[in-house]
Amino acid sequence: MDAAMGIQQGGNTVNRAGGTVRNGGPQSAASLPNDVVNIQAPPLTQPQAATTPQTAATTPQSAAPMAPNSLAQQPQSAAISGAPTSLFVEPEAGWMPQSAVGSATPLNVSTPIAAAAQTEAPPPDADPGARWLIGPRGRLVTTKSAVDVLSKISQAVNLADADYCKAFGAQPDRSAILLTGGTGAGKTAGIKCLASYTGNPLVRVNLHDNTDELELFGGYKPNPKGPGFTWVDGLVTSAVRNGYWLMLDELNLAEPAVLERLNALLDGDDFVVLTEKSDGEVVKAHQDLRVFATMNPSSYEGRKDLSAAMMDRFKKKIWVDQLPPEEMVQVVKATDIANGLVGAWSNDPKWLDKLKTASPTAFESAQQAEAQGYKAKDQMFAAALALANKVVTGNHDEDPPTNAEKQMVNSIPQKLDDKVLMSLAMFHSKIAAMCEKRELGKKGGPYPFTLRDMLKLTQRVDNDRKTNPNANPQQLLWRHSVDLYVNRFMSDVDRDRVTDQLGVALFGTKSNRPGLTVTGDAKCDDKNCTIGDVTLPVNQLDPNNKDNSYIPKINPNFTWTASTVDKVAALARSVKLDEPVLIVGPTAAGKTTGIRQLAAMTKTQLRRFNLSMGTDTSQLIGGYYPIERDSNQSYQFKNGVLCDSATGKPIEGKYELKGGKLIDLNSGEALFQWRDGILVDAMKKGQWVILDEINLAEPSVLERLNSLLDPDRMLVLTEKDGEKVVANSNFRIFGTMNPATGEYEGRNELSPAMRNRFTERWYPEILDKGELTAIATKMFEGTSKVAQMDMNTLMPAKMQPMDANFNKKLAETAVDILLDLRKMADDGQLQTAHKDGYRYTIRSLETFVRFVRTAPEGLVTPDPKNIRKTITYDWKKTIADGVKYTFADGLREPESRKLVEAKGQQYAQKF
Repeated sequence: MDAAMGIQQGGNTVNRAGGTVRNGGPQSAASLPNDVVNIQAPPLTQPQAATTPQTAATTPQSAAPMAPNSLAQQPQSAAISGAPTSLFVEPEAGWMPQSAVGSATPLNVSTPIAAAAQTEAPPPDADPGARWLIGPRGRLVTTKSAVDVLSKISQAVNLADADYCKAFGAQPDRSAILLTGGTGAGKTAGIKCLASYTGNPLVRVNLHDNTDELELFGGYKPNPKGPGFTWVDGLVTSAVRNGYWLMLDELNLAEPAVLERLNALLDGDDFVVLTEKSDGEVVKAHQDLRVFATMNPSSYEGRKDLSAAMMDRFKKKIWVDQLPPEEMVQVVKATDIANGLVGAWSNDPKWLDKLKTASPTAFESAQQAEAQGYKAKDQMFAAALALANKVVTGNHDEDPPTNAEKQMVNSIPQKLDDKVLMSLAMFHSKIAAMCEKRELGKKGGPYPFTLRDMLKLTQRVDNDRKTNPNANPQQLLWRHSVDLYVNRFMSDVDRDRVTDQLGVALFGTKSNRPGLTVTGDAKCDDKNCTIGDVTLPVNQLDPNNKDNSYIPKINPNFTWTASTVDKVAALARSVKLDEPVLIVGPTAAGKTTGIRQLAAMTKTQLRRFNLSMGTDTSQLIGGYYPIERDSNQSYQFKNGVLCDSATGKPIEGKYELKGGKLIDLNSGEALFQWRDGILVDAMKKGQWVILDEINLAEPSVLERLNSLLDPDRMLVLTEKDGEKVVANSNFRIFGTMNPATGEYEGRNELSPAMRNRFTERWYPEILDKGELTAIATKMFEGTSKVAQMDMNTLMPAKMQPMDANFNKKLAETAVDILLDLRKMADDGQLQTAHKDGYRYTIRSLETFVRFVRTAPEGLVTPDPKNIRKTITYDWKKTIADGVKYTFADGLREPESRKLVEAKGQQYAQKF
C-alpha cells in the first residue's frame, strides 16, 4: 500500500534528532515498557559519528518551529509520567499535533528534527539511488490499523538501541524484523514512513531469484575516477558501514544459498566479513543500522517457504493485514480532499497567509515542507494532507479540528459521498475475500484487489468530472467500477457475479443499472486524437529524431466496431492517467493491435519486447557488454574482475572507464561498454513499451520491475553503481499475455504483487458474427478482379474494382466458413485441428482474405496466341482453393483434410 497508508499516533516516544527521552527509571529486559519508542536519527551528513542530542533550544537557527502542545514544550515530568500529546509526521508536511487513539500502541514524536538535517546533502559514499526519499506522491493518511503496524515496528527498533536498553539494564537486540502480508497491505510503506519520521536513510534491496552476493556485499568494478579496478560496496555493506536502515524486500524470492549468507546479519551480529575482498575486510556495523525484511505469503507465485532456521532468526515478526473498509474510506477521502485543496490553493496567491490564521497545524506543515526544500505545489500538498487527516480521521481528542479547519475541508466538494464510498469499500473487501478463497477467479485467477484499485477508481471519476462536468456521476462510477473490477475476470460466470455484487453495492439492485457505453470511432487532427470519450494529444514530431522509426504505421484493416472502440478508449484512459496496463487474452484477441493503433494515431514511439524463459534482467535493464578487440579474444566480468571470456583467466593491465566504455590504457581500445536495456532506454526517451508474453519470463526477472510500476516510475540500476533512473513523463508500459492455463503451456502465474500494480483487462476472443463480418468487410475493401491478363508476364493488365455489396458478400462467406470449421473442431470432427495449429482466429480470417484477393492460380489458361486476354474471374474456385490453402493443407489426418476441402466446395457452390 505504498500509494497511501494510514498513520495515527498515540503514546510511544520517538526521538528524531538524536536526543534520548526516557519513560521512567531502569528496568529489567523482561519488563521493558511497550509504550516507549526511542529511535536514534543521526544527521545525514555524519553517518558514522556518534549521535548528539540537539533540541530547539540549542540549535535555534536550524530547528523546526515548535508545534503547539508538543512534548518539547512540556515539563520533563510530562514525558515521564504523563500522557503527552502525540505528533503526526507526514513526509511532505513535517509533523502536526495528534492524540492517542483506541487500543493501538500509540506513537509520539517528542523532538522535531532540525530542518537543516533534512536539507543537507547525503554522505559522499551514500547510494543516492537506493536511499528511499519520500516524494510528492508519498501520501500517508491517518488510520487506526496502520499505526498499530508502525508502533510494532517502533517497539522492535527501540529494543536495538544501545542507549535505550542501557537505561533498563538490558542488552540491545539487533536482530532483523520481518513483516509478512499480502500485496498492498503497507509493509514497505510502514518502514519507509518510520525512516522518514526519524531522519534515517533507507536502503531498499529488491531480492529475486538472480540476486547474488556481488550485488549485496560488493565486488571489484571499473574505477570511474581513474585506471584499474576498485572495490565497490554492495547495498548491504553500504548500509552496515554507514548506519542506514536496510530493507530486504521480497525476502522469499531469493535463493536459499544467498539468504544463508545473510544469517549473521539477521542474527544481529555487529559485523560482516567481505570474503570477496582481497583483504577480507571485517566491516563493523554502525550503531544506527536496522535491518528489516518483507515478504508475501509463500502462496504467491515464485515465493518459497523460508526454512525453520531462517524464520527463527527473526525474533520480531509482524503480520500486516489489509485495511478494513472504514479505513479505506478514510484514505480515499483524505487523499481526495488533499488534492482538491491543492487545486483550490493553486489559484490563490495568498493561500499561505489565509492558512496561518485558519489552521496553524496545516501552516506549520507547509513551513516544514518549505524548509525541506519542496516546491510550492508540494508544500500545498503537505499542508492539505495534514489538514485532511485532522478532519477526516477524527482521531484528535486533545486537538480537535476547529470550525475554520472544518469549513476549509468542507469547501472541497466530495467526488463521492460517504455512503457510496462505504458501499464501494464493502464491495471491494467482499470481492477481494472471495478471490482469496478462490470462490471467484478459479479460471484465470488469483485476482488481487487492494487499496490501489479504490484510489484508482476515485482518480478516474475525478478526472472525468473535470473534463466533462455535466456527466452523470452515477454513470461514471458504474463504468469505471466495471472497468476496474469486472473486466479483469476471464470467466463469464465470474463477470456476471461481480457485476451483480457491484449493482447491489452501488444501486441496491442487480437490475436497472445505469448504462454508459462508449460510442463513436476515432477522430484525429494535427493536435488531438479522440477515441470514444477520451482525448489524447498528438505528438509533434522532430524530423531529425532517428527514433521516429519506432512510431507504428496506421493499420488500414483496423475496424472500429463497438467492442474495439470500448477497448481502445479504455487503453487511452489508462494512458492519460499513467496507469500501467496488463491485457490478458487468447491468441489473436487484439492485445497488441489496439496498443499499436493508439500509438500510431498519437504518433508515439512504441517499443515491443517479446519475453521468454531465457529473458534476463540485462536485456530489460542493461549491462556491460564486451567489445571484441579482435576475432580471437573477447572479455567478460567475473565477480567484478575483467577476464578473457574463452579461458576465464583475469586480464592484467590498466583500464579506465570513460563515457560508459572500459578503455585499455596501454592500447587505447575500448573493451566494455554499458548499454541500456530496452526498458531503461524507453524510460529516458519517454517511449511506450509493450512487454509481450510477459508471463513467459521467470518471476524473478519480472519482480525486478515492481518499482517501475509504482507511481514513482523509477528504477535503481544496482548493476551500474546504483544509478537512479526516473521515467520521462511520456513513458508508458503495457504487458500482454495469454492466460496461464493448460491451453497455453509454459506460462507462469504473475505474482499478485506485480499483477495488482497493473490495470488489468481480459480480452475475450472475437466470435460475434456481426463483428467478424465488419472486420472481414474492412479487409476486403478495395478488392478488384482481373479484367485482362498479359499472357507474356501472367500479370494483370487491367483490373476491375468490385462494388461494396459484393465485398460484403465475400466477407459474410469468409466468416461463415471460419465459424463452421471452428464448430467442427470443437465438436471433434477435426480431431487434430488444434494440435496442428488451427485456432480459427482473426489471423486465419486474414490469411483466407489475402488469398481470395490475390490468388490467380488455375483461373487463367495461358494462350500463347493471345498476349492480352480478357478473362472471367472464377470466384467459386478461388473460395474453394482458399479454404484448402488456409485450413486444410496442414492437417495430419487425411479424413480431416477431405472434410475441410468438402466444406470449401460446399461454400463455393453457394456463393
